[in-house]
Amino acid sequence: MPQAFMNSGLWVGLAGIPIMGLICVYCVFRLVHCSRALCLKKKVPALSYDETVGAAFEFGPECSKKYSNRVAVVIKVILALTQMGFGCIYLVFIAQNMKHAIDSIMITGTGITNLGFLGMAILPVLLVCFAPNLKSLAPFSLVAGVVQFAGLVIIIYYCARSVSKGAEKVPAFNSWTTMPLYLASTIYAFEGIGLVLPLESQMKNPEHLLGYTGVLSTSTFLVICLYATIGFYGYLSYGNSVLGSISLNLPQDEGLAQAVKITMAISIYLTYPLQVYVVFDMLQPLINSKFSTNVSRIVADYSSRTCIVLLTFGLAAAIPNIGLFISLVGAFSSTSLSLIFPPIIDILTFWDDKGRYNWKLLMSEHTRASGSSSFTTPAEITRFINL
Repeated sequence: MPQAFMNSGLWVGLAGIPIMGLICVYCVFRLVHCSRALCLKKKVPALSYDETVGAAFEFGPECSKKYSNRVAVVIKVILALTQMGFGCIYLVFIAQNMKHAIDSIMITGTGITNLGFLGMAILPVLLVCFAPNLKSLAPFSLVAGVVQFAGLVIIIYYCARSVSKGAEKVPAFNSWTTMPLYLASTIYAFEGIGLVLPLESQMKNPEHLLGYTGVLSTSTFLVICLYATIGFYGYLSYGNSVLGSISLNLPQDEGLAQAVKITMAISIYLTYPLQVYVVFDMLQPLINSKFSTNVSRIVADYSSRTCIVLLTFGLAAAIPNIGLFISLVGAFSSTSLSLIFPPIIDILTFWDDKGRYNWKLLMSEHTRASGSSSFTTPAEITRFINL
């Protein structure tokens, strides 16, 4: 995030964080509402992101119906590329932070390259990726969240300690030519829309997902505060020398700084399976259709997971710059999934309820008229379908 502030300028970056966060969470809200409305129309308990897009085109105007299957395939490809891109970035982060920390601890250094540390992480990452479902990943995510929060607090401490050194170097606004990099990095940071529908389908209380005090709103508020603080103080402290991962700017001669790098690498390692789970989930129906016995399905499942993890390792090994790669993923994939497709889905889902002069296409007031607000959870939708 501090490198994103470098592309925008200090105060422009700070103002943009809450704006981008609110836009992204609003689009997630619209996606969930549309998915629930489409579940009622298709009489199914739940839909994935790609299935939601396909159903929206299917129930939209006549001209969109013939594209429903093709668009669903396109979304699957974009989702897979996005989540695997996240996985690549996570692996690069792990390797770089472990190398910096261990080289600083060892007086003569280890002599191991980033690629070497990347290779050492393959087996541990494979093992945690063999968790069968999202519920199995919940303990890992909880530990990772606690560790990551503690690491971020320490990073903020180091940034605040170094503010006086970099305060005179940073402009309020940088340049229009670098603003696209800021927007792409910020969208990447907030993008998690591909995981929302799978998470909702496996939540014990899905009704807690939305609402002003729901899981999405609360988590987004906390993330906005963290991103704004880290970005502001990180850029204010290190100026244009800030790196793609702010932890790499921490002092090389302090044990606490090296401990932060290691703990942050561990927390990212524990959340890596969440990013690639979407890809695993998309492959599951194909595996079930191609293999008839449980043993063959299990073997195929673990084999496909291994191939996906190894592919992300191969791509991570070829990434020269984590900051630019974050911007690339944000510009291409995250923007499409978070900002472009949710409004399209919204318009097509409620196409038959446009209102006079099509005003509801702009105001998004059609959710209540569609009746989707009467069935707010997958369980309620299932009960309605079974009536």
